[in-house]
Amino acid sequence: MSISLTAALPAGSNLDNLAGTLAWVKSAGLTAVEVSETAAAGGVALRTAVQEAGLQIACMTSELKLNGLGQQEFQNQGIQTVQAAATVGAQTVRVWGLETARGQTRGDATELIGRRLSTLGAIAADQDLPLRVLLENGGGFGRSRDLWMVCEVAEALHGGAHTGLAWDVARGVTQGESPVLAVPTLNRRLGYGRLGSIDLRQLALLLQEGGVAGGGAEQIRLFFHRLRGIGYAGSVCLGTLSAEMLTAGGGLPTPEVLAGIKLLQEWAGLRAPETPEAKPPAAVAAKA
Repeated sequence: MSISLTAALPAGSNLDNLAGTLAWVKSAGLTAVEVSETAAAGGVALRTAVQEAGLQIACMTSELKLNGLGQQEFQNQGIQTVQAAATVGAQTVRVWGLETARGQTRGDATELIGRRLSTLGAIAADQDLPLRVLLENGGGFGRSRDLWMVCEVAEALHGGAHTGLAWDVARGVTQGESPVLAVPTLNRRLGYGRLGSIDLRQLALLLQEGGVAGGGAEQIRLFFHRLRGIGYAGSVCLGTLSAEMLTAGGGLPTPEVLAGIKLLQEWAGLRAPETPEAKPPAAVAAKA
């Protein structure tokens, strides 16, 4: 199995404008999309449209925070989030730990977030759903070691078949952690990757310039290099589709965006790097 490259649908996506967006994704050579919990309200209709376009929903991003909520509120929101992801056919759903609450120790926060991650995994397991609930780096739980410790708690309670971790490269670099260290630490628990909150057109331009917001093109290359080193076979979201980008090329990806995606496909091991065409020796060229 190989790495799958995805793009996040625009926040305002709905069933009325979805067909053109999915056609853009397909023509860009991507195999899946990421949707917001709001877009996932489209339910079975959204799932069907994505499947008919020959794509998959790699991830649903949620606003669910595993710390700072009362138990009943968490339980209600957790069930809704897992059900929404399952209905739309998402392979994974991203949730958040964020900060420790006032008066809460770091250890208490880690244990609570781990228990709640385990609870969400149990909901998916009880319904026999092919869904993983993933805690993403951010806030006070922004480093790979933080996430690893939470997963230790979750797996001790309910195994790890339906839980795992998601990693945002730009956010990690902002907090001082390179993917060189993060990916081996997350390892088998890594279920989803993101390059950062940037639209694909900006990403393509910045790759051409040799830098990307939050850490540089080299950090992205290293991320893919490390993913291949651990045998990762999940999805990586390259960025977000914007309404402007979808219309810039007359409904098709522009050459600049395609060039950026092509480079990322090479780094992900999905295509062989192009070698410059060999020029004939001067003497041969002269005879010709």
